[in-house]
Amino acid sequence: MVITVLGSLYVANKRITELEITHAQKLQEVFLSNARDYLEAVYLPLHLAQARLASGYRQFQLSGASADVATSQPEARWTEAIGDYLSVVDQLMDRAAGAFLSPQLEDEIEDLSSFLRSSLTAEAVTRRITFTLQVYGTRMSRVVESTAKVWPTSISGSSQMRV
Repeated sequence: MVITVLGSLYVANKRITELEITHAQKLQEVFLSNARDYLEAVYLPLHLAQARLASGYRQFQLSGASADVATSQPEARWTEAIGDYLSVVDQLMDRAAGAFLSPQLEDEIEDLSSFLRSSLTAEAVTRRITFTLQVYGTRMSRVVESTAKVWPTSISGSSQMRV
C-alpha cells in the first residue's frame, strides 16, 4: 500500500512538472507569435537603432586612435548617434511599443536609454564596488569607489580638444 501511494505521488509530481513545462512553452509560443506580428513595427526599428548606435560607438572608439582627427568631430558624430537612438526609442515608447516587449527587454532598453541620457552631460565616471564577506552569520562589507574625469567638458557641450 505504501509503495502504491509513493508511486502515485511520483506520477502526480511528474505530471505536474509536465503541465508546467507545457504551459511555459505555450506562453513562449504566444509571445513569439505576438513578436512576429510586431516585428516590422517594433523590433526592426529597435534593432536598426541599436545597430547604428553600436556602429557609432565603434567609430568613436577608433577615432581616439587617430591623432590627426579633430576631437570635436568624432564626439559630435557619437552625440548624434546617441540622439538618433534615443529619438527612435522615445517614438516607440510613445506608441506604447513597450507593451509588445518582454519585461526584461523593456527594462534593458530603459536602463540603456537612461545611461545614454546621463552620459551626454556627464563629466566623470564613478565606479563603486561593494565587497561582502559573510562567515558564520557575521557579515562585513567594504565599499571601494573611484572617480575619473572622462571629458574636458560634457560630450554634448564639448568644444575643446582633448590632449
